[in-house]
Amino acid sequence: MKQTILYTVLANLLFIYPAMTQTNLTADEKYRILTLEPGHFHAALVMKEANPLIDTTCYVYAPDNAATHQYLDYLKSFNTRRQKPTTWNPVWFKEKDYLEQAWKQPPGSILVLAGNNRSKTSWISKAVNSGYAVLADKPMAIDPEGFAKLEQALTTAKNKRQLVYDIMTERYEILNILQRLLMQQKDLFGELEKGSPDNPSIVKESLHHYYKLVAGVPLRRTEWQYDPRQAGTGLVDVTTHLVDQVQWTCFPEQLLNYNRDVQPIRARLWPTAISLPQYSASTGAASFPEFLAPYRKGDSIHVSSNGEMVYAIKGVHVRIKVEWLYKAEGGAGDRHYSSILGTGCRLVIRQEPTDRFGASLYVEPVNGKTLSEEKLIAAVKEIQRVYPAIRFKQEGESWKILVPDHYRSGHEAHFAKVTEQFLKYLKDGLMPEWEWSFMLSKYFITTQSLALAKL
Repeated sequence: MKQTILYTVLANLLFIYPAMTQTNLTADEKYRILTLEPGHFHAALVMKEANPLIDTTCYVYAPDNAATHQYLDYLKSFNTRRQKPTTWNPVWFKEKDYLEQAWKQPPGSILVLAGNNRSKTSWISKAVNSGYAVLADKPMAIDPEGFAKLEQALTTAKNKRQLVYDIMTERYEILNILQRLLMQQKDLFGELEKGSPDNPSIVKESLHHYYKLVAGVPLRRTEWQYDPRQAGTGLVDVTTHLVDQVQWTCFPEQLLNYNRDVQPIRARLWPTAISLPQYSASTGAASFPEFLAPYRKGDSIHVSSNGEMVYAIKGVHVRIKVEWLYKAEGGAGDRHYSSILGTGCRLVIRQEPTDRFGASLYVEPVNGKTLSEEKLIAAVKEIQRVYPAIRFKQEGESWKILVPDHYRSGHEAHFAKVTEQFLKYLKDGLMPEWEWSFMLSKYFITTQSLALAKL
């Protein structure tokens, strides 16, 4: 009989920490959203869709600046859209003592953190000690010192039965899901290869852009997002998604011990040059601020936003690379590449101009062997029990998985999925132990890679 891990992998809670305290709500009570200094647009995307468990009155603790106004504008746009409008009623605390006021809400409130990463780890600790649940954008730590603080905060949260969760939207991208499910079809994929530092079996690459559209309008970047001391470098920011994908895809629901299971090997950083006109177009600022002076070279700033790391996890070698450009050309947008090597085949997500720059998933032969169509048919039939419209076609020696558009919900829609999962953990009072271990291992990998790059 075929294994049923395909259908239980997301719901299996074998490793459960005792019930958390945030479940003590009456039938008429709802969770309260508190947002502290929403300096990143992800703070708004968490609230793009309404949820019956969340009170429509939400609370914002932030200074009177462009980032806060942009956040409130997003909420207004969600309220006034034609399809499925929300009804958010934001209450804005903007006096000088807003940071003090933020910790005076009733225990059990949800603190959303998506802003300056330099303060985030300390605020997570403060939130845990104040009795709040935390839903935090990545990264939750941007250097080894921050990781030490985060580890202490997560330990405290577990001891106090508080929930801390980071926003891993890529778990809800359909191609990532399908790659994960195909890996579990052992007759097709075989076993995960170990690879080597110079020839890793898992490769993930990501290309991003400073200037882009969000919710249909040009994204306004905050000025600190160009400062690695405040935003983090290319090894500790977007890389968190890719590291999480390695764990979530290749070691589903397995407990990870970063001291035993993870071995950072090498890492490097390199800069992206941003001219003053580009900086002004993306931030609205007329000049570079003083805090960016260390990165000035002539009329541009050179920001260490690009990074590459090689590490081993449970003996499997991984290479992760993230690059940032100013603006995409030709409508390509952000791009993603993912390759996972098994003894039976290679599963590859890549983007081609012929696919309208949309990504596709391919099953490719390895070791000079011809892929078995019979095994692929059997594997896809298993997936069709969950995603019935999935098909495939042959392209040369490889096979392309055909994914209908209605399965492609888009990056912004994934935030609602993360919020739903967070609220499920919160309402049920159950947090899988593997989730805690994933967070610790993930931020250990990114921050230790940063330390390696700076040696």
